[in-house]
Amino acid sequence: MAKVSKYARAKKVGTQIYCPKCNHERTVFHFGWSALVCPGCKAEIEKTDFNLAPAPVDLKTLFEFMKKNDPSLPRWDSLPTFGGIEPVDTEGVWSWDSLGMIIGTCSDDIQIVPREKTDFNLARETYVIPLSELLGEEI
Repeated sequence: MAKVSKYARAKKVGTQIYCPKCNHERTVFHFGWSALVCPGCKAEIEKTDFNLAPAPVDLKTLFEFMKKNDPSLPRWDSLPTFGGIEPVDTEGVWSWDSLGMIIGTCSDDIQIVPREKTDFNLARETYVIPLSELLGEEI
């Protein structure tokens, strides 16, 4: 996301900034401050940490930003994830949630695929094996 720079200037009608923690929108009319308390999450946020565009809040929104090659997105190797277990192999996987993943090589060929159609969703899962199977005998 495009961040507020230390040299930022507000528009006459105000400039929208977005909290990096909760995505709360706020209008400011000047940047003569070093930090503000976000009304949404009550966190104190440094001026240069605020976003100038809303951050994607789910996988589908992020996918739409990526398809447009939106300049407000961070580098593709530091995109947000939205829950779910991290895939075993993340090569070609840009982001994920508990139900799907964004895969591809560039904005022209990315797609959202369901996690159950890939073998990536096996990462870090805990399997409970009955003691009888481990010992090879009935208890």
